[in-house]
Amino acid sequence: MWIKQPIFLRLSFTITLLFFCLNSHQVQAQLSPCLTCHQEIKEIATEQYYIHRPVQEERCHICHDNNTTEQLPTQQNEISTQIIVETDEKKMEWLAESFVENTHQVALLPADIAGTKLTLKVWYQNRHKEITEFQCPDIETLQPKHSAITPAINQLHFHDYNDLLLSRATLSWTTTTPCQCRLTYRYTGHEYTKTEDDFYALEHTLEIRNFSATSTEVSVLCNDTTGQQISTEFTTLNTLPFSTQVDEQLPPYGSEGFSPQFKQLGDLIELSITTTQPATLAIGRLEQLKKDEPLLEISTIQEIAPIEERNHIELTNKEQLNTKICFKCHSNTVEGTSHPINVLPPPGMIIPPEYPLLENGRMTCMTCHQPHSSNNEARLLKEGKKELCTGCHTNY
Repeated sequence: MWIKQPIFLRLSFTITLLFFCLNSHQVQAQLSPCLTCHQEIKEIATEQYYIHRPVQEERCHICHDNNTTEQLPTQQNEISTQIIVETDEKKMEWLAESFVENTHQVALLPADIAGTKLTLKVWYQNRHKEITEFQCPDIETLQPKHSAITPAINQLHFHDYNDLLLSRATLSWTTTTPCQCRLTYRYTGHEYTKTEDDFYALEHTLEIRNFSATSTEVSVLCNDTTGQQISTEFTTLNTLPFSTQVDEQLPPYGSEGFSPQFKQLGDLIELSITTTQPATLAIGRLEQLKKDEPLLEISTIQEIAPIEERNHIELTNKEQLNTKICFKCHSNTVEGTSHPINVLPPPGMIIPPEYPLLENGRMTCMTCHQPHSSNNEARLLKEGKKELCTGCHTNY
């Protein structure tokens, strides 16, 4: 009897362990269907000391699902498991994007958007995102755009000046009509240009780096949607007005009363968008299907189905994934306190290949941090902060 008892105990323990493992595998699959195909990512991550919390909790959709319906994690205990299920054929063609917050923005779009459904994504300064769909009217119903107002550049000044590690400053100005602007600055015999994004706006902000305030000359060139152009003379930077930016209390986010305004402008369509507070925008449409491709199915919202019963989620684009998603959880982080993001390296600086950049050359949060896990504190790319900085700032 004394021999059978340990065998019985071992058998009971084995059955219990097997049940626990099977049940654990079921829970794991429910938490993240992604691991069915991407299990190696979790396995590699768990070998590191510092693991990103969404990876540890197997909630991949927090960062990677472009259509997740969850609220900010700090506002609820459980993260929603609802997603927007879409067919593989449903792909967005982004026609215009802006990465600088503004309240009034204008985009010039091709005439073939007339009569089609457009998708507008709005990211507010408090990191809230809204997605709106609306129909573009037929081109015959649009009023033509006439512009008798010549644009003017006002209130050109600089702020956020800092020369502790690397000289940088932000230049801001306004225009009397929505414009797309280009900033040119001359320093040490070289000429550099910075150009705004796709949208035309009334308020403009561009950043310059690696300069001398006493010997750098700047000039602004602006074009409105009708092609009219205005520019300023080259002016030494330190002769421009300097202002201290004061953070204003933002109104509650929301697009109450939002209504897009369309006008015909030659062979283009002008779309004007106003938001209740400064925001970045992206306007797109479904990619056109070829004649032999099937029609698109209408998107529906439903609970996550087993992996074999649904299509792959629509992944978040790289710019959104690496520069904005982080603030869904790290909402108290002040952008730029350690290093600015969504900016280009200064002229002449060589970024080593181990520091990832966006395709347009801009730096992101993941330029300095590992996305899933690391043995370094704060999941830094290098072992220490000094090693991290001197990888690019070689004179530091």
